[in-house]
Amino acid sequence: MTNHPNRAGDATLSIALKAYRDRHGLTQRALADAFGVPARTVEKWEASGGGASSMSRALIACLDRL
Repeated sequence: MTNHPNRAGDATLSIALKAYRDRHGLTQRALADAFGVPARTVEKWEASGGGASSMSRALIACLDRL
């Protein structure tokens, strides 16, 4: 099994995204609208953390500061 560099923080990404939504009382759809992505994209990010572009990962990483 090889480690893929884009998968390194997938679990952390999922946890951070869900925690941010919970803290701010946002639905997946509301967060998707704020990010300008389909709700299904946020669902995927929370389910596996995968599929997020490097720009999306950077934005999500900043959410903890808000």
